[in-house]
Amino acid sequence: MQLEKNYKFKNNEKEYKRKHYLINKNKYKKLNKLWKKNNPEKVKELQKMYYKRNNKKIKEKHKYLRIVNAKTIKRTNRKYVLRKNYNLTIQQYEQMLKKQDYKCMICKKHRKEFNKDLSVDHCHTTNKVRDLLCYRCNLAVGYYENSDIKAIESYLKKHKEKLN
Repeated sequence: MQLEKNYKFKNNEKEYKRKHYLINKNKYKKLNKLWKKNNPEKVKELQKMYYKRNNKKIKEKHKYLRIVNAKTIKRTNRKYVLRKNYNLTIQQYEQMLKKQDYKCMICKKHRKEFNKDLSVDHCHTTNKVRDLLCYRCNLAVGYYENSDIKAIESYLKKHKEKLN
């Protein structure tokens, strides 16, 4: 009975090889890993050849994956920027939004009125986070912070008097 089963597999060689691979899968993986470890130059060469042959296919696949996973990619990038630039987590950012009632702290407009997320306002000398602001208010604070305030006020007064 056992002999008949083996004989049937040998007649169908593809099926036999597939079954053999599935049975010895771990052994093949270990051998493959060992070969890659011992032949790094050959692995690089094979990878380059594969990329040259399948360049268009790989690029199309990456483009497709970027489109399909756009939300995940956007969230991952946002998470990275918040952590790197401001040492904030997504949860901390969300808590700040909730605390501010989802509005810019200066102009009090709701975040739904803007195309972008609210920006994290921070002091450029101490890097401490202050509040969340809309893009325009954040730019204004940045310019205001780095400018001679008295000169700006006198300039505006001078031109206001000329207009009246």
